[in-house]
Amino acid sequence: SPKLGELLEITGTRAPEANWALTNVVTRTFDRQGLPPGKLTRIPDLRTEKDMWIEIIGRVRGAETSRNKLVLVVHADGASCVATVLGPSATNDVRRFVNSEVRLRGINSTQTANNGTLAMYVPSIEQVQII
Repeated sequence: SPKLGELLEITGTRAPEANWALTNVVTRTFDRQGLPPGKLTRIPDLRTEKDMWIEIIGRVRGAETSRNKLVLVVHADGASCVATVLGPSATNDVRRFVNSEVRLRGINSTQTANNGTLAMYVPSIEQVQII
């Protein structure tokens, strides 16, 4: 059975005769450290690479913890991205990130309506690397 902190892939079939419940469920457990590299993407290009597993590199211009999440503002190539790191952080001391160059892996969550903010969700602190 899965342990706290492990990531799961859950697949199955939804059928109307089962009231659209998920049946024939198969789970696969994998470690957070084992997530694949994302598509290396320039921050200005996040508007065209929507909903993809990506990797960005940039300099942290701001960092804060709010609602038990770490939020980083990462800048490169003339644009900034707001990266929300999900899950618990080892520390609330975010000063170590400010002015650091980082590599982030996560899901591009940029909204294109109304020239939306460039943004991404990072699944865990393990996907934040100071380089």
